[in-house]
Amino acid sequence: MGGWNVRLWGVRGSVPAPGSATRRHGGNTSCVTVRTAEGHWLVLDAGTGIRAFGEELLATTPPNDGRTPLELTLLLTHVHWDHVQGLPFFAPLYDPRLRLTFGVAAAVEPTVRASLQRQMCPPSFPVRLDALRSTIAFLPVADAGTRVHDATVRPIEAHHPDGAVGWRLDDVDGTRLLAFLPDNEIDEAHGRHGLRTRWVEMLRGVRLLLHDATYLPADAPRHRGWGHSAWDEAVRLAVEARVERLVLFHHHPDRSDAAVDRIVDEARALAASLGSPLRILAAAEGLVLHV
Repeated sequence: MGGWNVRLWGVRGSVPAPGSATRRHGGNTSCVTVRTAEGHWLVLDAGTGIRAFGEELLATTPPNDGRTPLELTLLLTHVHWDHVQGLPFFAPLYDPRLRLTFGVAAAVEPTVRASLQRQMCPPSFPVRLDALRSTIAFLPVADAGTRVHDATVRPIEAHHPDGAVGWRLDDVDGTRLLAFLPDNEIDEAHGRHGLRTRWVEMLRGVRLLLHDATYLPADAPRHRGWGHSAWDEAVRLAVEARVERLVLFHHHPDRSDAAVDRIVDEARALAASLGSPLRILAAAEGLVLHV
């Protein structure tokens, strides 16, 4: 069916990294929005990038009678700070029209719910999650997937400390439109996880994959066990799964725009050397992609 718009609001990993050297690709942490063919909103992660999305959403939402809801489904990969830090500053949270559903992998839903409640309570934050004017709900998503309006969302087990998932989003015809794995250590040098076969199966033929590409190949061995991948590992996985487009995501906070550009050139050369038609680009704030 297709017809989805994907927009990147935060693409940086671990900690926000604003500054002149990161202006082009952006310094905000993980947040991506999806507008489905029927106009429904799916949001992937609530890093600092979600703040700007919230401001734009309220600015562009037509006034109504105050009773017509504004519905969003927020799919969280995990609750490390860089993936939830923007939530308290997401302006629609304080709008009574908002009906926000947190989509969470079923196995960790109670843990995620408790973590979010601890984040938004004194003394960490003055407004409690359960005191908001908006309507909040939690949706445990089973491994088999759950229908959300005109999309089916499926968690993908990731290899990351404290547990994390990625997400695959399919349209009503079952077309695999988008996969999102922002924090995922592909290599098994630190300990065999046995997940690669499952990843290839889940990502097979996906039109657009956003994957963790935190490290350079030379840097990765020093960071095994930290839960992140080097860009070449992401390329090889995408090639094996016959993904159509790969977006290198979760840029290291010290990675300048110029350094990211060099990675893209090298990544494209690697894909070509493997005989793959894989298209590769770097994640950047404000980038809009169509699937």
